[in-house]
This record gives sequence, structure tokens and C-alpha cells, in this order.
Amino acid sequence: MARNVLLAFRVLAIAFGKKIAGLLKISIKIFKSQQVQLMKRLDIYDIVGLLRYAVPIGLVTFDN
Repeated sequence: MARNVLLAFRVLAIAFGKKIAGLLKISIKIFKSQQVQLMKRLDIYDIVGLLRYAVPIGLVTFDN
């Protein structure tokens, strides 16, 4: 079960990454590079960790 949830988060991260890159009018490669640099600075090593950081500060919500 946990493996499926992690896979789902990865798929969502890719999809949203492309959407965010489009909104910022930058390439997906630049977006990914910036994401990796930010995650290193925040000492975050996976997508789940990134969500754990983003939800409490309001960057991500799970409202319908």
C-alpha cells in the first residue's frame, strides 16, 4: 500500500511540475533543476518530504 501511495505522489509531482513550469513559462528541465536545489537547501530528499513541508505552510491544500 505505501509503495502505491509513493508512486501516486511521484506521478502527481511530475504532472504538477509540468503544469507549474508552463505557468512560469520555463522548461521542465529548469523547473526540475530548481526543485532539486530547493530540496537540497531544505534538507528534503523525496516528494513526500516536500509535501510534508508544503502543507503546513499553505503551499499545498487538499480541498476539493
